[in-house]
Amino acid sequence: MDSSGRTPNRSPALAGMWAICPSADDITNLAGPVVRANQDAAQSLLQSEFSKGVTYSDLKWTDPLPVRGMAEGPTPRSSFQEFMPLDAVGNVPEHIQARLFNGEFTRVQCFLADSWRFDEIDRDSRKCAGHAYELRKHASLAEIVVKAVYDLEVTARSLHPALSDAATADFFRSWQVWRHVTEFCHEVCYSATGLKLANGFDRIHREAQQIVFLVCQQMSSYAHQIANLGVNASSELTEARQMGGGLHEDRADDAVVMGAVSSDPSVGEQSGPGPQKVTAPEAPPSKPRLNVGLISKWMEDEGYTNEDLAGYLKISVRAISSLRNDGDYHGNDAVTKLANRMNLDVEDLYLP
Repeated sequence: MDSSGRTPNRSPALAGMWAICPSADDITNLAGPVVRANQDAAQSLLQSEFSKGVTYSDLKWTDPLPVRGMAEGPTPRSSFQEFMPLDAVGNVPEHIQARLFNGEFTRVQCFLADSWRFDEIDRDSRKCAGHAYELRKHASLAEIVVKAVYDLEVTARSLHPALSDAATADFFRSWQVWRHVTEFCHEVCYSATGLKLANGFDRIHREAQQIVFLVCQQMSSYAHQIANLGVNASSELTEARQMGGGLHEDRADDAVVMGAVSSDPSVGEQSGPGPQKVTAPEAPPSKPRLNVGLISKWMEDEGYTNEDLAGYLKISVRAISSLRNDGDYHGNDAVTKLANRMNLDVEDLYLP
């Protein structure tokens, strides 16, 4: 419990383990993260020498991050794809560069434990449609990176179908996910596709930095809503999403997330009264749960994107996303159409 006597909505730290890592946006630093048995040990390592006369802190390694284990429980009622659909992705606002120079980079908040099997998530997501961006049409570089985040979400949910809302929030605020997004963004920006979409080769590095900043900010906002507010994140979409013609910016959410991690030894834990945990209303017990892992794996094996399958089934892309996340935006007719396409009985699409 925190000082107010309330229990923050977060997955438990793994037996008190803490990690320090190279900055998630510094992809030139290939050193691996280091895990220690407790926060004090991790903090001490941060101040020790990485090489002669140079400490880990001098190299801008992260403050100690709590190691979070994978946890099952009530799942989010909306996905990141519903929170940040492609039609909400705009151009990068010009003022973002000033915020980068001022160090206003939304910060990583945790490190994922081995139980997440992130190596598998990383590997399998790179086989998905969002990562196979060449030869496909894209409106912008930012759109390509957002599609890659969709891949990470679907792959993680396929591997961990019962992932809790708090664990899902940890996933989107983790060092591993942000590092993946940073690496992928720079890969895209310097590809033939990226150079065609960019505003000139001389601006490509700056544009990559801006996109990483904004996409990570969106992941933080989504995580903040499902973990701290206990609401259906998709219901929070407002005109602010396209404020200034750019990616959805919510400075209030950004301030909350940035304030949650600091150089203080209590890094990774909330320093003030934590939010009251409010769990979104669960579906009635009689409502069966879709086997989202089965559905996502079948789509991946068959090479379907959400858009492709929506066209074949003659339903909306939103309904496909809902089917893949056991959401609230599909009906029995959509389930029947999907079962027929998969050559399965309707009952086979539900968990026992």
